[in-house]
Amino acid sequence: MGGDGRVYTVTSAKGGVGKSTTAANLAAMFGASDRTAVVVDADLATPSLTSHLGSSATPSIHDVLADEADVLDAVVEHAGFDVLPGTPGAAAFAGVDIARLRPAVGTLREEYDVVVVDGGPGLSHDTLLPMELADRVLLATTPDEASVDAAATTAEVADRVDASVQGCVVTKVSDRDELQAVRQGLDVPIAAAIPRDSAVPRSQTLGKPVVLAAPSAPSAKAYWNLAGRQPDVGRE
Repeated sequence: MGGDGRVYTVTSAKGGVGKSTTAANLAAMFGASDRTAVVVDADLATPSLTSHLGSSATPSIHDVLADEADVLDAVVEHAGFDVLPGTPGAAAFAGVDIARLRPAVGTLREEYDVVVVDGGPGLSHDTLLPMELADRVLLATTPDEASVDAAATTAEVADRVDASVQGCVVTKVSDRDELQAVRQGLDVPIAAAIPRDSAVPRSQTLGKPVVLAAPSAPSAKAYWNLAGRQPDVGRE
């Protein structure tokens, strides 16, 4: 393996806005486009990406950040892409040092064409570092005001740490009119609007991103639209 080592971080200060879903689907689309891809569960408190993909394993990113495992030993294979999973539970935090994420992502850059980092909610050093390590940051938000405000705050903080915010992914969209409120509250281009779709939770039950589990679903088609906006996705 080995390539340009492009790093994407999907993040927002608010939880429940589709960060993990977006990160998983982005990694799946890179993998389906002849790129070697790995998705990293950097939500250390609540590793929902790991749960969505059914990829819980030992060692995990928590062991890597506790300096108890090498990062490549913690990577597991999925369907067309790899996963660096987390370990659920408070006990996993013992000895974890988020600073170790920097060399870990550096190693992954050398091994993969694309690294997708699923950032945790909130605004702390644990969530800022994944943004700092990224070549491109994608914000995730739902159309409601609280989520948009959180995304806007995240964008401001990203600017302060010189992180490059490429756009936002609006999830759980019931009506296209909802996007106008997002545009008014968030000075970041909308990279994709993902419709509210029952195929998404069903795909998570199956442990697969929706683009693989239900490729004809409206949400999957919208994620492929996101892929078309990423310069690194697609066949040469």
